[in-house]
Amino acid sequence: MLRLLIVDDEKQIREGLGNTINWKDVGIEHVYTAANGYEAFKVVCDKKPHIIITDIRMPVMDGLELCQLVKEAYPSIKIILLSGYSDFSYAKQGIVIGVNNYFTKPVNIETLLVFVQTLVSDIKREQIEKNTFKQKIFTYLSMNEEQESTAILNQLCLQENIPRHKNRLFCIMVEFDQYENLETDYDKATRLSIKRTIKKVVCETFTEPMHSFHFSSQQDNQLAFYVFCNTYDHVQAFKDEVTHRVEEIRSLVEQEQLSLTFGISKTYSKFNFQKAFLDAKDCLAYKFFMGYGKLIFSESMDQDPFKTHKKITLNHDDIAQGIKALSYEKLIQGVQSLFDAIRTASDADEVKGFLTYLIGAIGNEMKTIYKQMHIIDDMVEGYCSKIKQSETIMDCFNIVETFCIDGLEKSNHNLIHSNNNLIGIALDYMHKNYRDHISIETVSHYIDRNANYFCHLFKKETGVSIQDYINAIRIKQSKQLLKNTSLMAYEIADQVGFSSYKYYYNCFKKNVGLTPTQYRNKTFHADTKYI
Repeated sequence: MLRLLIVDDEKQIREGLGNTINWKDVGIEHVYTAANGYEAFKVVCDKKPHIIITDIRMPVMDGLELCQLVKEAYPSIKIILLSGYSDFSYAKQGIVIGVNNYFTKPVNIETLLVFVQTLVSDIKREQIEKNTFKQKIFTYLSMNEEQESTAILNQLCLQENIPRHKNRLFCIMVEFDQYENLETDYDKATRLSIKRTIKKVVCETFTEPMHSFHFSSQQDNQLAFYVFCNTYDHVQAFKDEVTHRVEEIRSLVEQEQLSLTFGISKTYSKFNFQKAFLDAKDCLAYKFFMGYGKLIFSESMDQDPFKTHKKITLNHDDIAQGIKALSYEKLIQGVQSLFDAIRTASDADEVKGFLTYLIGAIGNEMKTIYKQMHIIDDMVEGYCSKIKQSETIMDCFNIVETFCIDGLEKSNHNLIHSNNNLIGIALDYMHKNYRDHISIETVSHYIDRNANYFCHLFKKETGVSIQDYINAIRIKQSKQLLKNTSLMAYEIADQVGFSSYKYYYNCFKKNVGLTPTQYRNKTFHADTKYI
C-alpha cells in the first residue's frame, strides 16, 4: 500500500490536491497533508510515505530544507516540488538535492498524475528488486560471500531508508523451532497462513519502531534483521527493548503451539554485515544445548560453559548391563549419566557423532539377545538418522531413550516366546496367590524378570498395570464374600489380600462406584425383593 504526503501552506491547494483527486486510480492508498516542512517531517518519520509533493516557499521550514532532511534520513522517498515562476532557481537546487521533478503553479493535474503514476511504477519495480535482493542476501551471507553481500546490503539500506547517521548495527536471527512439524502437521494452506502470520508479527514488532530491515532463508524457517543505531544511542536500551518485544512475540506464537529461538549479535560498526550475521547465527547454534524458545545474546555466550571444550569419553558399561538384565531402569540410568557428561560439550556435531556411535554400540549389545539381527540394524539406522536431524540435546536424549525402549521390547518379546508365554505364567500366579500379600516385586521375582521392565511389558500386553490387575482379582472375590457371607468388610479386605482396610475401601469404591457396605446392602435388597 503506497502512501503520499502533500505539503503546502495554502489550505486550498493542500486540500484540493488531497481530496479532489482519486489517488487510488494511480495506486496510492493513503494520503496525508501538512502545512509546512516542520509538520511534514514529523509525518515522514511517523508514516514513512513513498512520495512527497511539496511547495517550496512555506513558513517555519521551507520545502528545500524539508527535501534536505528527507533525503538524508530516507533517501528512497520520491519528491515532487511545486514552485512559482520566481522560485525556479530554488527548484534547481531541489534537483541537486535529489528531488525527482518539479511543477510550476498552477499545476496541470493530468500532467502531475501521469508523473505520479510513473513514480508508482518505479517504486513497485524497486520493491520487486528489493525482494530479489533479500532472497539472495541470506545465501550470500551464509556462504561468506562478503563482497557480494555488502554491495547488496548497501543498496538495501538506501531502499529501506536507513538514515545515514545510523552508523552501528546488530543482527537478530529468528528461527522456527521444530520446523519439520509445521511441514508435516498442517496442510499447505494452513501452513502458509501460520508462517505468514508469524512473520508479519515478527516483522512488525522489530521493523515499525526501529530502523531495521529483514530478509529470510530460502526454506523460510529463519528470519534475519539488521537493526541500526548510532554511537550516541544507548545500545543496551535497544537490546532491552528487543527482549521486551520478544516476550510479546512469544505469547502470540504460543497460541499456535509453536516456538521461536532468537539469536542476537554484538553491536558492530555499520557495513560489518557479515560479522553481525555470523555472530547471530552462532547464537542459534547454542539452541542445541539450551533448548527451544530461548533468547540468546552473543555477549552472554562469551563466558558460557558451552564454549569450554570438554572431551567426550565413551563408557556404556551401565547401558550394557541394563540390556543384559532386561532392566529398563538400569538402561535409562546409564543413558542419563552419559547425557549429564556431554551437556557441556562444545560442539553439537561432536555430540551427535558420539550418540550415533552410542546407538550402534547399544544395538550390538541387543543383538546378543535378539537373534534377528537385520531388524536391530534397521532400528540403528533409523534412530541414527533421527539423531542427525535433531535440534536440541533433549531431543537427542528422547531419541536414545525411545531406541532403548524399542530395543528392549523387541529383545524381551523374543524371550517371551521362548519361555512359553511369560505373561500367561504371571497371570496364573496372580490368580492362584492373590490372597497372599503379593506385589509387583513378588510377581516379577516369581518369573525371574526385572520388576520395572516387566511392569512396562505387562501393561503393554494387557492394557493394565500389574497392581491394578491384582486389585481387580481381589475386588471380584470380595464382592462374592460381601454377597454370600456375614464377614465384616475389614475381615474380607484381609482375606482377599489387601494390606489395609482403607486401601481396600478406596479401591472398591473406585472400581465399583459404591462402598463395600453400600454394595452389600444393595445386593441384599435385590435378593430379598422376591421372597
